[in-house]
Amino acid sequence: MMLRGNTGRNESRFSRQAFGGRFGASGGADLGQAAINKACLSKLPERLFNPTEPTAPKKVDLSFDKSNDDERWWEVTELTRLIVANNALEELDERIGDFGGLMVLDAHDNRLQLIPDQIGNLQNLTHLNLSGNQLITLPTAILALPALQDLNLSNNKITNLPSLGLLPKLLVLDFSSNSLTTLPDISTLTNLRKILINRNRLTSLPPTLTHLTSLQELDASENQLPYIFSSSTTLPSLQILNVRRNRLQAISDGGIVKCPALKELSLSFNALRNVDEGFLEGASGLETLELADNSLDVLPAGVLELKGLKRLDLSNNALTKLPPELGLLTDLNIVLLNGNPLRGLPPGGTTKLLRALKDRIP
Repeated sequence: MMLRGNTGRNESRFSRQAFGGRFGASGGADLGQAAINKACLSKLPERLFNPTEPTAPKKVDLSFDKSNDDERWWEVTELTRLIVANNALEELDERIGDFGGLMVLDAHDNRLQLIPDQIGNLQNLTHLNLSGNQLITLPTAILALPALQDLNLSNNKITNLPSLGLLPKLLVLDFSSNSLTTLPDISTLTNLRKILINRNRLTSLPPTLTHLTSLQELDASENQLPYIFSSSTTLPSLQILNVRRNRLQAISDGGIVKCPALKELSLSFNALRNVDEGFLEGASGLETLELADNSLDVLPAGVLELKGLKRLDLSNNALTKLPPELGLLTDLNIVLLNGNPLRGLPPGGTTKLLRALKDRIP
């Protein structure tokens, strides 16, 4: 199961029309769009801010969905979507703040190092994609965007973050592929549904995660976490948890962890010798459990209580035997065991394996 709250992490969903060959815009009574992609632009074209500019390049072709006789579309239509991705932009013009009706701004894969404070004027902005740039710090003006729902700053060079408590409507937060070592307190972002912080340098997660009662997906893979939670934590809505490729030796540093809605859990490529039985009891609806490439020498007892488990990956551990009770998990249709020193298992796949294990129950 995968949460689909993404509006396009690094790919624009809008038309790919380059300024050098085509500058596209569409308008209606309440909608205006402009897409200037893959045009090798180092700055935003003047035509964007002043459609009547006489010095605008003659080869620019304006096209939009309105009828040809309605040429003065900018006088009746506010720009709501601006796509300037895949260019060579080194800065955003300060006049970007004049587009008060803007709801979507996508400037991914450019060369931006700074964002003008005027972006804080975009009070209607709901989606902001600045991924694939050269940002070192989070532009503070972004914290003044009360309508923001989706913030993508992945693939930058950000090392630290200020408090994000002024983004009350934020649903999706993507800081993957940066250089973060810590996360600020995000406990006030109670509407968050998806957090992507994979491929950073995090050594811990804030204990205030437990306040994120709407959180459905957390990807903290490829960090340096020795454990996931530092204290008792309950995440009632969490469905997907990915913490593969960390330094996990335990789920929690102490305290009880409950994720009753959890469906997918990836713990592969860590240093686990066991998985806390209490944690698995608190995730009884788990359907996918990935434990490959750890240091398990016995199957965690809590696995046998996961009656709805469908996929179990135990590859590349140190298992020498499997408990017969594993054969009682009737929903299990994929069990991966390669790379373990197991003997006496029947060939022929998961069905025959589970049948053979069940037959060994006294």
